[in-house]
This record gives sequence, C-alpha cells and structure tokens, in this order.
Amino acid sequence: PIDRGGMDYNHQKRVRLERLRQMRALTEKQANVSLLSAIRSSPSYTSRHWSEKRIEDMTERDWRVLKEDYRITYKGIWNSEPLRAWDESSELLSQPLLGKIAQVGYERPTPIQMATIPLGMARRDVMGVAATGSGKTLAFLLPLIMHIQHLPKLNILNADDGPYALILAPTKELAMQIEEEAKRFFSAVNMKVLSVVGGMGMEEQGNLIRTGIECVIGTPGRIKDMLDSRHLVLNQCTFVVMDEADRMIEMGTQDQIDDVLHRMPHSNRRKANVTGEMMYRKTYMFSATMPRDIERLARSLMRTPVMVQVGVPGQIPKDIEQEVIVVKQDSKEEGDHQHRLLRL
Repeated sequence: PIDRGGMDYNHQKRVRLERLRQMRALTEKQANVSLLSAIRSSPSYTSRHWSEKRIEDMTERDWRVLKEDYRITYKGIWNSEPLRAWDESSELLSQPLLGKIAQVGYERPTPIQMATIPLGMARRDVMGVAATGSGKTLAFLLPLIMHIQHLPKLNILNADDGPYALILAPTKELAMQIEEEAKRFFSAVNMKVLSVVGGMGMEEQGNLIRTGIECVIGTPGRIKDMLDSRHLVLNQCTFVVMDEADRMIEMGTQDQIDDVLHRMPHSNRRKANVTGEMMYRKTYMFSATMPRDIERLARSLMRTPVMVQVGVPGQIPKDIEQEVIVVKQDSKEEGDHQHRLLRL
C-alpha cells in the first residue's frame, strides 16, 4: 500500500522500528554505564584492595596504594604504571620469555621488576635503586632482550659490527653471575650472550663475538682493553646496562666507563627534542645506594631518565639471610665457597 506522499507503508514501519530499536539500545547502554559508575563509586567497590581488582578497574588511588605497598617511588616524568603480575605482561614480553619465566619458577615480579620493566619497554632510560638480591638482573635483562628482538638478526654480514647490547659490572664474578642468568632467557629466543673475563684470551673471545653474539658482559677495564686491541667493536650497540654502578665508581672506573660509552654510535647527550627511533641509545643503571655522584653520573649519561627507588637505599631486605664464613686464604675451602657463591 502507498500513502498520499508516495511512500510505502511497510517501509515507513521498518524505519520506525529501526529508530525505536536504536533508542532502546542507547537507553540500555546509558543505563549500563550509569550502573557501572554507581558500582565503582560504591563503598563496597572502592574499599576493595587493588589486588582484588582487574587491571582495567584500577584507579589512581589503587596505583598509589600499590606503590606504597611495595615502597616504590619515582623521580622524573614517567607514564608507565608498575607491572602487577607476569600474566598481565603479554603486551610487554614475548611468549617465549613468559614461558621461560614460568619454567624457572618466578611466580611474581619483584618490586624493582614491577617498576622498571614497563619503563624499559617504553624506551625510557632508567636509574634503579634497590638492595642486593632484589631481582635487578631480570629487571634489565627482559627489556634488553625485547629491545634486541626488534633488531635485525645477527648474521655473517653484520656480526663483525659487534653486539647489540653491553652490560658493565664491577667484578668478573658478577659478570659471570649475570651471564649464567642471562643464558636462561637468551636461549629461549635463540640469542647468545658472552661474558669476557679472564681465563680466556681476548683474541679467542673476539673470535666468538664475531660469530654473532647479541650481548657482551664484562668489567669496564676488560671491555676497554678489548676495544683498544680491536677484539671488540660497538658499531651497532644501542643498549647499555651498568650494574652496581656505585661499586664501579668507588673502584675508580668512571674514566673507563666514559671511554667505553664514547665508542658507541649513539649518544644520550644530544638535545631531548631530536627525533628518530635509533637516535639515542637506551641506558639502564642500577645501584644499591644513591649518593650524589651517582645521580650526577646518571644525569650526564642518560636522556631524561626516570629514577626508581625501592625501599631504603643500602638496606638489606628482610627476606635475605646473611651468613659470614671465615676461611683461610688460598685454602681449598676458599675455592669451594667461591664456587658455591657463583652458583647462587
């Protein structure tokens, strides 16, 4: 049937029904939004602890309480909230890394890992202050590995340009300890890591690096010697970590550190408004304390760094047990105890 205006009555009916359906859907959506808002503002909801909420339900107050619970403080400009749990990090970390984390039995991230991993994934320079035994090694290894995964695979054409990442440590014992932990996670993504310490000649270590080593670990002195002898080059190194920076400064290695960093193709001393993804290197620095000379060093070597502090600087966590063992120098017991410490 046709009305006087020449329009089909059935078509008019369909148009009215569609408009009615849209109005009902809009009304229902508004009602749901109002209900959700009322629920979230209710005392029973707001009084819930942050650990009982989904991450999308976290409020500013929840994030503030979380940081207070774990004694996490930030200094500088940051836009990344802490990582609450490993199963909430799928957008930050690759599945092979998450699988390895589960395999080695790391049930939840430590406070320093919670705070620094999201910052690293956001391409920020990070200065982390936390006590020994707080999980600092994994806090810089995971962002380092993810950084390398976005770079071209090392092959016969580019391996001669050196590693993509460098980790500086105050002693060869710590370098070996970092290497042992790093190998777990590098193997999960088919990458290689090598500590260049005494016990193997520099020429032999240089030959290994030229086969394709994504990350090199060593003391500032050893790394400088290898650079001076041309057994190591840093032509494509864009990620550097300084672990236990306070100890390295106390040992008088700042000049060696500066020399090593000047051999890298990318500097963080340029103006902050220069654009370009690979214009700056990414720098991580960790320390158990934060004296003024360490803070000055961090600001001179980093680009708009975020300072992250967990707990009280220099204070040993309550869950770490300290034991003193007295042994005679050059005795068999001394060697046995050193071997045990390296395995911890």
